[in-house]
Amino acid sequence: GTSDQWVTAYAAQALAQYGNKSGNSEAIDAATKAARWLAEKRSYESGWGFNGHTGPDADSTAMAVALFDELGLHVAEADRIFFRDHWREGDCIATYSEPGAWASGHWDVTPWGYHGMTPEDQTRFTDQFQKALSTHRMNNGFWRSYWWRNPYYSTFVTLEVLDRLG
Repeated sequence: GTSDQWVTAYAAQALAQYGNKSGNSEAIDAATKAARWLAEKRSYESGWGFNGHTGPDADSTAMAVALFDELGLHVAEADRIFFRDHWREGDCIATYSEPGAWASGHWDVTPWGYHGMTPEDQTRFTDQFQKALSTHRMNNGFWRSYWWRNPYYSTFVTLEVLDRLG
């Protein structure tokens, strides 16, 4: 089906970043409306999904949490703990928790998912995150992608999150 939750969170997070950096109040207003929609029209107890029928996933949840963080809005603890339940020991964060390929760790999901974790979980997974950061980086300097045909998205989100993490 059509994406509404993931794409809303992704686009609004970009608007919020732009608005915060440029002082553009229209971008902030649009991002805030999108965050309000995500909060009010939520389909799942914790997390967000590609849409309201696919089930919650770590990718959509990571973008929604990043949006809320960018706007300084409250994020429920259950939404931050969501990432712990999707962490694959010795690897990184999986999109879904059910068995199958999408339940394997994917680098595309991991940077924003790690960023969205509780501070305690970030500490708990720091070593694994740093190891995965290295193992999922290709010889050409880009980070591997699962969802996309090229590594630009995964590399962009990695650099963006690393910048935020200092």
